[in-house]
Amino acid sequence: MNQEPAGHLEQRSSAEKNKKPSWTSDAFLQNPILVQAIGLAPVVAAATTLRASLIISLVCAAQLVVCEPLAGAVLKKLPGWLRVAVYYVLGLALTLPLLYWLELRGDVAVTTLGLYLPLLALNSLTAVRCERFAVLHTPAECLRDALANALGYAAVALVVGVIRETLGRGSIWGREFMSMNIRGLWMPFGGFLLVGALAALLKVILRFLSERGIYSGADEAMELELDDRQERLEKTQRLLENKEPEPAPEPEPRREPAGESIPPSEPEIEPPQPLSLAPPVPAAREEPDAGQPRRIPLEEFQEMDDPMRIFESKVRPRIDKMAEQNTIRLAEIDKELESMLERLDDLRP
Repeated sequence: MNQEPAGHLEQRSSAEKNKKPSWTSDAFLQNPILVQAIGLAPVVAAATTLRASLIISLVCAAQLVVCEPLAGAVLKKLPGWLRVAVYYVLGLALTLPLLYWLELRGDVAVTTLGLYLPLLALNSLTAVRCERFAVLHTPAECLRDALANALGYAAVALVVGVIRETLGRGSIWGREFMSMNIRGLWMPFGGFLLVGALAALLKVILRFLSERGIYSGADEAMELELDDRQERLEKTQRLLENKEPEPAPEPEPRREPAGESIPPSEPEIEPPQPLSLAPPVPAAREEPDAGQPRRIPLEEFQEMDDPMRIFESKVRPRIDKMAEQNTIRLAEIDKELESMLERLDDLRP
């Protein structure tokens, strides 16, 4: 089995390794939905009622509480690609029984959640928290981090579900109490708008508390991020200093073919053609038929000083001649038609 190197866990950033689980930081300051944008799809698309939001929150919490301590205790010894597969198998084992139980009861939440309920088994929040935090900490710290992230995820999901059900349908927990019907909130774009508004509100609140000196969590998060960036910058500088400049490649010598060298062939020079003093013979011009007028080339028009004069002197007579010929032909056709009509009259009884 191909495993990761022994020090693969120590290669993670010190900001993640030195981070301690905190209820306020993980649940609100680094909220998985509003700040990290993890696990957005179920909340945006399926959390349209309080009941659906509660089911999504419970499934997510169960996956985090089971997978994170297990990753911190046992799964961190496995290679990364195998750990992610185990997370998804555990998610299926936790989600499918709930889906089966809801279908047996004929719960309305199955229709509301639709395809997103079985897709919760492949929750990205579980894989991200296990790989970023759980494999670097003890099982007790992993359990606390799982509960904090589950709380932050559930808080946003429940708020979004309550707002969408109240303003979109005028009900709460399926009981209608006012006439309100904003259909846009049922759609995914309505969920995106609500999540964006909550994210902006959280940022304003944290900035206000930080400016008043009431809450320093924003400063701590900023310090962690700056430490992480500084460590990456120093690591990059060390790599650049230790890397020796590569010598320029030497041009390859030109190889002569085996045997005697063949001199390059000189280009053949054509002999000069004798000069002829005879004038060039003009090309024969095709004479038009007697019944058709000759077409005047474009070159003749370009050499004319007065095109209208040439038109009146050359073109107009030809047009008149063609009109006269057509008139004569039409008169002949009329005579033929008259004779045919006379014959028809003679044949009638």
